[in-house]
Amino acid sequence: MLEKYAVIHLALPVGKIALIFEEVAEAVNDTRGMLTTYMEDHPEFREVVSRMLAAWNDGVTATLST
Repeated sequence: MLEKYAVIHLALPVGKIALIFEEVAEAVNDTRGMLTTYMEDHPEFREVVSRMLAAWNDGVTATLST
C-alpha cells in the first residue's frame, strides 16, 4: 500500500522506493537497541517498549515484504 502511494503520488521508481524502505528498516533496527537500553534503565516503561517493538517489527516486516 505504501509502495503504491509512493509510485502514484510521489512518482518514485520502484527501485528507489525499495531503497528507502531498506534504509528506514535499518534506522528502526538501530533505534531498537537504544530503546531496549532505555527499557533496562526504566523498567516502568517495559510494557510500552515491548508493544512498540512488536508494532515496529510488524511494520518493517510488512513494508519489506511488498
